[in-house]
Amino acid sequence: MEFGRYLIPYSNNQKFIKNCDPDKAAIIFKGTLKPDSMGYLTYNDQQVKQKYSYVYWLQNKHGKILGNPVCLKLRDPKVWMSQQSIEKTMDSLVAKYPKWAQKTTFGKTVNNLPINGLVVGNLKNALLLVGYTHAGESGAELHLATIAQLLKNNKKYFRKAGIIVIPVLNIDSRNLLINGQPDYVRTNANGVDLNRNFPANWEKPDNSYGIKTDDPNSTTYRGPFPASEPETQTLMSVMETYKPTVFFDYHWMGTITGCNLLSYLDDTVMKLELELYGKLFHDGFFSDQKIKPPFRIENSTKSGTTQRYAITVAKIPAFSVEGVKEVPVQERSHSDMASAEDQLEYKQKHYQAILSVLKYLYKNNTYTR
Repeated sequence: MEFGRYLIPYSNNQKFIKNCDPDKAAIIFKGTLKPDSMGYLTYNDQQVKQKYSYVYWLQNKHGKILGNPVCLKLRDPKVWMSQQSIEKTMDSLVAKYPKWAQKTTFGKTVNNLPINGLVVGNLKNALLLVGYTHAGESGAELHLATIAQLLKNNKKYFRKAGIIVIPVLNIDSRNLLINGQPDYVRTNANGVDLNRNFPANWEKPDNSYGIKTDDPNSTTYRGPFPASEPETQTLMSVMETYKPTVFFDYHWMGTITGCNLLSYLDDTVMKLELELYGKLFHDGFFSDQKIKPPFRIENSTKSGTTQRYAITVAKIPAFSVEGVKEVPVQERSHSDMASAEDQLEYKQKHYQAILSVLKYLYKNNTYTR
């Protein structure tokens, strides 16, 4: 039995993988594999590099390729936290700051995994942070670093303000990426785009990204009916239970996002609140820069999104936090090639952004709901 390996410097493209030539693969094992304790034939490839994808073939002694090629990507655990590491980090923060932080199970995923998060400080005047609504995007790494720094340096603000954080909403599909799935994953385990599944103009399909949201085979499939998914129901329940003052839903691919704020601006009643909280986030994010880019909020009219539901139904000012390819770090992240150093820089930026909003909530104690 032989294993062959083919290196892909970077790929989110299955067409490229299918066109790889097994004759050009390096033979990395030749011989007989013995079953492990579970009966699996396992080979541990020690020659791979982080951030790269590899295609593997299995060939018998007669030179016949067995089955289809398998593609895996090795992601840097310093950039992509495993779910186990996320849970341990939350447990550690609760153990270190029991007066201020509690770990909570908000709901369950399609595969019945707990959707855990943290509630910190005064929850009557809290901001809501949600990560990984789309499995291949951003959240936990930035959010937990922010919470840790706030608890270390800024506890006083939690007397009159708070934070509710769901580091990973789409746990099932994100675990695929942690375990080597090379391609970007957007939908949940049922193949539903959670950010098109909310009961906010859901009945009107759209063609965002040129893909129909009512097509069950599309990556933006809205689901069979509004709020059909347990993850969607979980987030709706959090909004109803805690009634946060403002909500930031983190997006952009590859664990890092910038400060490109999207919201549903057709609801003019909430215009002033959106401008207020958006500007606070923006100014904090760019606080280390002498010359800041102009502040703007991009109007997003897509159906079934988190921010459209939050604004029109839950009456909570809400943003989708995105990036732009013109910024090198954000471009690298969009290609799933961000480094630990890139992430460290952006953890600080998001800490400053959230701190800016938290300070305002503390000073103004705006809770009226």
